Amino acid sequence: SLKNIIETTDHQVIGISTHGGALRSVIHSFLPADHPTIAIPNCVVYKLFYNFQTKSFMADSNPLFPLFACKGPDKF
Repeated sequence: SLKNIIETTDHQVIGISTHGGALRSVIHSFLPADHPTIAIPNCVVYKLFYNFQTKSFMADSNPLFPLFACKGPDKF
């Protein structure tokens, strides 16, 4: 699980790559219940924050950035 990975490493930042549908499920599971559904386009990065004191996650529903390789140099 994500908690196991986070709690057994000294790393401060961990990257996880997955299919958009799986990512949508993960992101939505950490958003408030009344949060509207967000689209998860290809090649974007989202941030999950882990609180070690409460052992809980918080999701940022805004993508950090789209990846350059997926859009092409003239579309970034």
